[in-house]
This record gives sequence, C-alpha cells and structure tokens, in this order.
Amino acid sequence: MCRIAGFWDRDGDEATAIAMRDALAAGGPDGCGLFWQPARGLALGHRRLAILDLSVAGHQPMTFGDMATAYTGEIYNFREIRRELAAKGYTFTSETDTEVLLKGFHSWGLDVLARCRGMWAFALWDGDRLWLVRDALGVKPLYYRYTDGRLAFASELKAFFHYPRFQPEIDPDALTSYLQYGYVRAPRSIWQGVSQVLPGEALCWGSDGTFTRHRYWDVLTHLQQGEQERAAWLARPAAELEAELTAQLQEAFALRLVADVPVGVFLSGGTDSSLVAALLQERGTSPLKTFTIGFVDGTDEAPAARAIAQHLGTAHAELYCTEAEAQAIVPLLPEVYDEPLADSSVIPTVLLARWVRSQVTVALSADGGDEQFYGYPRYARLQGALRYPRWLGRLGQPPPWVWLVLSRRVNLREKYAKLQGIWQQGDRRSQYETTVRHFLDADLQAVGRAGTGPSAGDDPELSWPHFMAWQDIEGFLAGDILPKVDRATMHVALEGREPFLDRVLVEYTSRLPPEFKYPSGQSKYRLRRILGQRLPLSLLKPGKVGFGAPIAAWLRGALQPLCREYLDPTRLQREGWFCPQTVQQWQADLRAGRTQDGQKLWSLLVFQLWQERWGGCGR
Repeated sequence: MCRIAGFWDRDGDEATAIAMRDALAAGGPDGCGLFWQPARGLALGHRRLAILDLSVAGHQPMTFGDMATAYTGEIYNFREIRRELAAKGYTFTSETDTEVLLKGFHSWGLDVLARCRGMWAFALWDGDRLWLVRDALGVKPLYYRYTDGRLAFASELKAFFHYPRFQPEIDPDALTSYLQYGYVRAPRSIWQGVSQVLPGEALCWGSDGTFTRHRYWDVLTHLQQGEQERAAWLARPAAELEAELTAQLQEAFALRLVADVPVGVFLSGGTDSSLVAALLQERGTSPLKTFTIGFVDGTDEAPAARAIAQHLGTAHAELYCTEAEAQAIVPLLPEVYDEPLADSSVIPTVLLARWVRSQVTVALSADGGDEQFYGYPRYARLQGALRYPRWLGRLGQPPPWVWLVLSRRVNLREKYAKLQGIWQQGDRRSQYETTVRHFLDADLQAVGRAGTGPSAGDDPELSWPHFMAWQDIEGFLAGDILPKVDRATMHVALEGREPFLDRVLVEYTSRLPPEFKYPSGQSKYRLRRILGQRLPLSLLKPGKVGFGAPIAAWLRGALQPLCREYLDPTRLQREGWFCPQTVQQWQADLRAGRTQDGQKLWSLLVFQLWQERWGGCGR
C-alpha cells in the first residue's frame, strides 16, 4: 500500500511534483520515487509502504520500456497472473504485484484488470496516454483535477495544496451532499474543480488531447444478472449453495493474507469480523492475530470479541480507552480526514488503527458484509414503512408538547419526519435516500442551504433488497465506510484490507437471490449459519451495534467548548455557510433534551473543524 500524486502539465516543474508527493509521506514512509519527463511536463510521484518484496526491487514508480506506473494497492493473485505472463515470454526482476500489473497492462491493456483480485489506484503512462484507474469497489481513493488541458491527481486532497493551479474553493453542491449523507458523494469532492475517479472506472488522456472514460466494472450488472438467473438459483438445494458460498468466502479471505509483513484482523465481536477470523484461523497453522478496542466508560464490545477469540484460539489483544481519550481525537480529525466525514465511528477507528500499527503492518477488517447480506436495520425499516398507506404522508405535525414529552429518549421527531418523507415519495430511489439522509430538505433550508428535492436516476428492475444493496455499495460503502478506514489506517502507515470486497466474491454474492440470503427478512442469515458451524452464536454481541461514539451526549457535555468556538453565531455569520439562528436553536434543543439527534450538529462541527484546518473560503 502506498500513496501517489502527480500531474501532466506543460508548465509543471519537478519541485512541484516532489512537494505533492511528499505531502502524502505519512501513508508511504518506506521510500519515495519520481518518474519525471520535463519535455512533456509529466510527473508520477510515489510514496512507498513496503508490503511485498521489501527490497529496492519494489521501488516505484516502476518502468518497462516507455511505460511507467505509480501504483498503490495489492493484487493478491499476482503470482497466478505472473505465471501466465511468464508463459508469454515476460521476465521479472522483482517479487511485486506492481511489476505484474505493468507488464500485464503491456500485454492485455485495460483487460488485465479482469484477471486481478485486489484493490488499487494507479496512474500509468503507456508511452502515449496517461491512465488513472481505481479498483472495482473503490477501496483505494483517487482524485483528479483537469482544467485547461492540465491534469493533476493524488490519493488524497492535501496534495493539491502544493499544485500552483489549485484554488481551494468549497463546492456548494458538495457541501450540500456532505450534509445530506455525511460524506461527499462521488464524483464530486469538497473542492470545486477536483473530482473522484469512480470505483471501477478508468480515465484516459491522450497525447493528442483526447479524453475517454471507461467503466470497466459495476455491481449493478451482476445484481441484474442475478435477477435474470433467480429461478435457476432457487431451483438448487440451499445446502449446496451454502457450501458454495462458504468456499467463495474461504478463498477470498485467504487471498488477503498475502504479505511479507505481519498481518492481523480487526475483531469487533459481530458476525462479519468473527467470520473473517474463524475462516482464517481454521486454515492456519499458527494463531491469527486479532485486535479489539473497548471503552472503559462507554459502549464496550471487547468482552464479546474476547470470548470469540478464546473460542477460536487466536492471539488476541485489547486496547481500552477512556471517553476522554476518545474525545481528544475530535480536534485532530481534520489531519486524518482532509475531506469532511461526519461518521462518528471515525473516532474509534483512528484510535484502533494507531494502536494496531504498533503490532502489525497489515490489518483486515470486515466492511462490505452488511451491504452484501442486508445487515443494516434500514432494510427492514424501509420496507416496513412502505406497508402503511401513503396518505399518512399528508398528516401535519402533532402539537409541540408531543415532541417535548416523547423525544427525551428517542429521536421521535426526526423519525416521524423521515416516515413522512418516505410516504410522500413516489419512487424507490427517493424513498431510499430519505431513509439514509442526515439532513432532509427542511433541515437544509432551515440551516441556510437549498433543498435538492427528489434525486434523479435510474430505477432498474431489481428486488427491494438488491436495489438497496446497489445503492449502499455505490453510495455509503464507497463514500463513507471505505474512506473512513483508508484514511485512518494510512495516516499511520497501516495497510487496511477488505476480505468481503473481493471482486469475484461480490460478483457471486450479487447474483445470489434475496430469498436465499435474506429469508423472511433475517439479516445476514447465511453468514450466521456458516459462522454457527464454527462457534456458538450466543458469543456474538447482540444485534447490530454500531461502532460510533455517543455523540449527542458528548455535544451536551465534553464537546461544548468546541461547539462554543466553532459554532459561534458571529463566526457562522461571518463565514456565511450556515444560519446562526438555526444552529443556536438546535444546540439549545439538544442541551434541553428536546431532541436526542446530535448527528446534524456533529456534521456542522466536523465541517467547521475541517474548514479551519484546510482554509476553505467563506461563501
């Protein structure tokens, strides 16, 4: 795993390329390199985190003939592809996947990616064209700026501050997206003029000035294929499919152990991470290293993880933190996340990554299981809401005393607003987005941002679970979950790997019918059956317990000083992004217990902290 940055700019210079590259040194402390062609103004910069072939033979950027690449990621089956290339006459001077990718691209072009199982983001010069490519699920980030025939790219936004043509101006539409979802939805970034390469996308700029966009993979294709094959799948015995699924999981998980450095697993005590640990432990000859974080004075998942680790026989370690230690991370978040991300689970993720890096260099997590096996409560809640008559959406608001009495324990007012929004929408995409949004249109208008109305887009013929899985994979997973883990791990030079997001595995699970994976609305039914053959399910932590922090309580207590500073009305008025009166009222409601919804205020606080660090201009 590494970080990359560079440009193709006829007026660019070597010093700029080095500055962009070295802005990402935290994610690549083991070496650096630069491919520089001054006549073209072409620069490919690379910061190395050595995982495979730790020798100088793995130095990047790597060249072959007139080709060059700066690459980050891992191709876990690279040895298999290497043998195929060797049979065609290619020779190799390293034991790296980078060399396999480069020579594979020379042989097959973009089609090499159909052979690769892994994660990646890379820039590749083929002698005439520059390619920017991102892996199928978007595990590794890649941003670019293309204006007036000049291209710049980087793994993280902070590198663009060293590119002279970059002007840090916040994109108002991206800010709205951030408020709605808690993250900026691709292809936008928070900065005007800077975009994200989409998951499964390859962008190509030619020497003749041409630009082409290739979507070489998307999950929708496989979900639709599954709908067409549904009868054939359901005709097969469930036990046969379950055995086949188990074999797919075992293969995908085992591939993630390929490394020349120590590897461990994040173990939360939930279904997904427990299954990763169980399947890997049963194939190994030595104890798997597993890691858990617990909180002395808060939600603690460590006991469940400890019991599972003892049953499986892993080499288990725990880190216990106080709430004060967790809260101390909040002001530091903009250093880790150079694009605002309002998921409160970034806090324990940062703490866990920092500690685990002292033990191993590679850590496996279990992200992607919820999306493939319908683990989020909203799958059942949305379909349940749609069973009620739509005329309920025309009901007005109850008297204020109702919220005063009933909202002291739960976010009843916010839940009612979402239900009304769902009932008022006439298409599935808008119903889904109402379910997942933090800020509805009324909230946006109250805080001084324009509402966006129903979202436009295709509504392919998919079953409800498949439709939601598609939206979650392309939205929440790619925009929130994966950046959360990537930035936290790479900030401390820890390589994070995602066993559930093996491309071949996702293609297979996307084709499986919901009736098999989700019988009678039982989330993760098949994963739990497979896990139940390896440990007592009673050991798992109960229900779907999030990894987030008790943000509402913190905003009423320990984070009040930050709120007073960064959500100060005078400051908000000067910057011009948010309505000070609304923000004051929301804070008063939270302090008085009239609401338990701290998410909106947390989103605003995270943005304000980020804005101070990265110098965005006011409106």
